[in-house]
Amino acid sequence: MRGIMVWMRIFIFSMLLIGGALSAQVPAPKPKTPLPVKPPAAAASSTPSAQPFDKVVLTVGDEKMTVGDFEKFVDTLPEQYRAQARGPGKRQIVDQLVSLKALAQEARKRKLDQEPAFKAQLAFQAENLLAGTLFRDLSANLKVEDADVRKYYDDHKNEYERVKARHILIRFKGSAVPPGKKELTEEEALEKTKALRARIVAGEDFATIAKAESDDTGSGANGGDLDFFGHGQMVPPFDQAAFAAPIGQITEPVKSQFGYHLILVEKHDVKTFDEVRPDIEKKIRPELAKKTVEKLQKQTPVTIDESFFGPPAPVPAPAPAPAK
Repeated sequence: MRGIMVWMRIFIFSMLLIGGALSAQVPAPKPKTPLPVKPPAAAASSTPSAQPFDKVVLTVGDEKMTVGDFEKFVDTLPEQYRAQARGPGKRQIVDQLVSLKALAQEARKRKLDQEPAFKAQLAFQAENLLAGTLFRDLSANLKVEDADVRKYYDDHKNEYERVKARHILIRFKGSAVPPGKKELTEEEALEKTKALRARIVAGEDFATIAKAESDDTGSGANGGDLDFFGHGQMVPPFDQAAFAAPIGQITEPVKSQFGYHLILVEKHDVKTFDEVRPDIEKKIRPELAKKTVEKLQKQTPVTIDESFFGPPAPVPAPAPAPAK
């Protein structure tokens, strides 16, 4: 894997000589909340109306770039940067292009592209790009066997476990309290949560109490409904309690940084193999591609002079299994 990662890093680095500044615009992941993260509504596109592919949109010295040329260039960038390069980062990337092309043109005028050191480096970079291209091609087009997908599913079933639940949240001092509600101490919040649980156990409707009492105003308006969620979508104490709770029973108060929760699990199941198969195939393709590359390397005749390069690096010993 190390060899593949080196190839990919070099490939990305060579591309990011132009587009690297875009990485600063990739938003950081949001912290976990007590509610499942819902995808935001699609924002209106800020991309200008389509331009003819042969329209010249950039001139640097005597070099011209058309809309089509720019699109082809963006296609060579790593996938995670392409949307930015075609949208909010378009101006930033063209500024980088102008700087790069101006310097490259001056270097050619000075015949630096004829220097032996430059030619050697160019040849090495070409091999890096070819290696990266092969790896991407293998990852995209490698046939994934049914047995490989099934094995991953069987070995990682807990990743596809999910529950459908409702909750009631009672916040305490230090966490945001909805407008118009009294800020409770932690002790007061716990007592209130216990009292609400007693009412539900005695026969009152969970959803009705959630609408009236829950400090999670988003789910509270829907009777505390959180719909389905999987492992890791909730803060750890909530996650652990929800997946351990019997269906149809109210949990004891569960404390998180948001307050105290009462959780009612309505369904508990595992996504079917057919539901998750496309995701599994996408996930295991890089590992299968890596194995294919290793096989190709073994098939290629190689002779290494160890008197010059030294012996192979020792294989690290496997980490000891954690004590139970």
